[in-house]
Amino acid sequence: MEIIAGIRNVCKRKERIEFENYLANRSVFWEGCNKIVITPRPIDKDILDCIFDRLHYKNIINLSPRKQEVALSTAILKDKRLFAQVVRIINKNPNLIITSYAYTKE
Repeated sequence: MEIIAGIRNVCKRKERIEFENYLANRSVFWEGCNKIVITPRPIDKDILDCIFDRLHYKNIINLSPRKQEVALSTAILKDKRLFAQVVRIINKNPNLIITSYAYTKE
């Protein structure tokens, strides 16, 4: 699969970004309960409610940056409010395990 930044056709690039954003919703299933999931845009409330109700997942918080970027890490860094919130969470939870959705140069 081609790297998004290398897709020259604007329509195809937007389509690929939408697909990747959709796939990011899967991260809510990783590593069980008691976690914060940062996605490019908020996971639909109905999906989260279903996961909590039917799969009995608990204590999952979904955060997302106000503005989307091609790279989620860049969007987090640019969103000062979200970045500060993430730093506070890390400081309050020194044994926190951080897992990335994908490895990128960012």
